[in-house]
Amino acid sequence: MIPFALFYTEQDAKRNASFIEALLEAGKRVQLDGTLVTDEQKLHPYDYIFNRTRIHHEALKTLDATFFNPLRVNVLANDKEKTIQFAQMLGIPTIPTTRFTQPLPPFPIVLKTRDGHGGEEVYLCYDERDVAIVTERHDPHTLLVQPYVESDATDVRIWMVGKHILGAVKRQGKENFKSNYTLGGTVTPFELPSVLVEYATRIQRALHSDYIGIDFLIGRDGHFYLNEIEDPVGARSLYETTEIDVASCIMQHIAKRIHH
Repeated sequence: MIPFALFYTEQDAKRNASFIEALLEAGKRVQLDGTLVTDEQKLHPYDYIFNRTRIHHEALKTLDATFFNPLRVNVLANDKEKTIQFAQMLGIPTIPTTRFTQPLPPFPIVLKTRDGHGGEEVYLCYDERDVAIVTERHDPHTLLVQPYVESDATDVRIWMVGKHILGAVKRQGKENFKSNYTLGGTVTPFELPSVLVEYATRIQRALHSDYIGIDFLIGRDGHFYLNEIEDPVGARSLYETTEIDVASCIMQHIAKRIHH
């Protein structure tokens, strides 16, 4: 049995107890002896770390360990500006994104923090008054600006384990323009068109990621626009809509990487 650390924040560990148990059990089936670690100071003994946090600072980079995902994936996925620039470099359509400066583009606009996640810290603004409310909550230097693209609060979430697409769902928002399942949206299985398979594959190949989520907005024009890359990514809506054993797929992939 090869030891590895399953790294969560304390708060997220409580919220994801059943998934953590599934990961640890799946690990044992492929000869990986996992330990839940919620204190980064206790990561030092481990050669292999499955990072389920958004922590990627310099102290972790000094550890002589293999991370799943690599820390560079975590850095990019948790900075929306870097994500957009990365997608543009790969030739994947995105919504035009700029840093917050005056004058602003025509309303309505979307303001979002560079490091928000899960649909939080994303605001639809119809006028300067809405903007003022957002800038009271957040330092303008942390904000990005996008034109509002009408999508009927609909997007696609794709899960990838290594080079393989695990599955995808279409998410539909209920009460506002956000589609996130954790914010009350609905989810249905979604068969990916070839263009999204190509985009997702292109992203994974460039990142060499182990387990990520990729979100695309569906514009009313029928086009897809990369919105976010998620690391760490949850799997509740995939479990809800499919029979896929996500934990087993992840741990089989990690075991293969370790043994090769």
